[in-house]
Amino acid sequence: MSPLFLLAIVGIIEALVCLIRYRTAVAKSYIVSAFSTLGVTVMRISFLLVGVSAIMQEHHPLMLVAAYVIPATVATAILHRELERREDKQ
Repeated sequence: MSPLFLLAIVGIIEALVCLIRYRTAVAKSYIVSAFSTLGVTVMRISFLLVGVSAIMQEHHPLMLVAAYVIPATVATAILHRELERREDKQ
């Protein structure tokens, strides 16, 4: 599997887990918040491992950052929009 694809997956999952962590912390759900913090840490370690592996395969670092950041940004925007739409309906 391509390291660029793996970085995109890691970015999307980290965006989701960060949003869960934020919303559960605000709602004072401390156990879920703690586990989502663990999930964010795992995703950041995954980013480093996949990123270093890709650099060793001679991928350009800028492409690696773009492969991670762009999907994460899009996923965050979609998740926030969907959550706002659901909150407006209630």
